[in-house]
Amino acid sequence: AAAAWRDTVILVESLMLLADATPDDLGVLHEAASVALLTVDDADLAQPILERARRIAGSELERLAQGDKPALGSEADRVAWWSIEELVKLAMHQGHYNEALGLLVEGAALPFDAERCIGLSYRAAMVAVENLGDDELGAKICRGILQKAPTHGGAITLLGATYEASESYRELLDLREKELALAPPLERRLELRLDQARILALLGDTGPQRTLALRQNVDESPGHIASLDLLEQILR
Repeated sequence: AAAAWRDTVILVESLMLLADATPDDLGVLHEAASVALLTVDDADLAQPILERARRIAGSELERLAQGDKPALGSEADRVAWWSIEELVKLAMHQGHYNEALGLLVEGAALPFDAERCIGLSYRAAMVAVENLGDDELGAKICRGILQKAPTHGGAITLLGATYEASESYRELLDLREKELALAPPLERRLELRLDQARILALLGDTGPQRTLALRQNVDESPGHIASLDLLEQILR
């Protein structure tokens, strides 16, 4: 087993020498990192190779995008994405959450397609809030996501939770109003107006604004029990 391990490490070293000789060959870096990760299962050996692959592939991806050349699906696209994913996994497994956050934020700035960039940003926001306890940073990232993708459910939920936790009720109310303006499905509209009524109560509304929101629910869904019950309490 020891001899096989040594042979595999020699293979990785040989691949790295080949990568040095052919710096534009991303396939060699990908293969070297794959061997280090999957065959040797050595994170310390794999990490610097992955970093190098990420840096070179990212630069090539940006060069393609700036030259109006097809980047989506290119080797640079595939290697950059793969190396970011693997580095984030390693960082999260090692508890290096700041490092994972940085990788995700930097990855989101690369010219991947919009869906993947937004996905990386959302994961960065989750790491900020859930692993680093930095709600303010998580909220900032979520606001950036919603500027690009106003209906992103995960970002809306996470941002709402950070506002709730910090008792930022006016910001939370504004978030609910913006989501309502996007005309979500009926069930979600009913939920949002019920939450508006709850938030308005926390902000000291004596009834008029809450009544308006709840009446809109009843207009859209006659017999909506939760809204009718709350209206009865307000008007009692």
